[in-house]
Amino acid sequence: MSYNYGSNNPNPSLEADAVGKLRTGILYFIIVPLISLIATFTFFTLVLPIILLVVSLVVAILGFMKAKEGMSNLSTFVNSVGIGSTGLTLVLVGLILELLGAILLLVIVGIVFIPIGALAELIGFILFGIGIYRVGSTFSNGLTKIGGILVATLVLGFIGLIMSYIGLGEVERNLRSSVGQFPASHGMMPPSSLQVYQIGMGTLSG
Repeated sequence: MSYNYGSNNPNPSLEADAVGKLRTGILYFIIVPLISLIATFTFFTLVLPIILLVVSLVVAILGFMKAKEGMSNLSTFVNSVGIGSTGLTLVLVGLILELLGAILLLVIVGIVFIPIGALAELIGFILFGIGIYRVGSTFSNGLTKIGGILVATLVLGFIGLIMSYIGLGEVERNLRSSVGQFPASHGMMPPSSLQVYQIGMGTLSG
């Protein structure tokens, strides 16, 4: 069943903002591996790879914040989307555990944290993909649904992020365009409903 953007959503503007934040977060997630890839080709220098890795970390954090905020806001309007926000939290916990494990690796104890962190990330991305799928399902956007499925599979996660980004763009545009379909709530009649009738043989002059 298709989603009626003109009547199904009571707050299309707020929903559009939430979708936009989620979409921005996904864009950051797409950029992170690209920066990391560039860093691998600059191994012959000492400073540039470190700078790029720091930049990728900052971009990843920004992506996490935006995507989580978008998912959390969407959960107000869309049922069962909160699972995506939970997934992002697990991803963050996993990254922290892996980083902690790498720091403590010198004292052996860190070996325990790394696999736990990796497992948390794995589960987190699966839940995040499910959350994206549910957003696409709610708004009847096939590209977003497929993207969410691919993100949840992990193997094709990067492609899934790209598809989700494009699909969510369509959802956001539809939501924003639907805002103009509610002029009656502001005491105005839609322009298309205003008609001028002429009675008699007179003429209209400006």
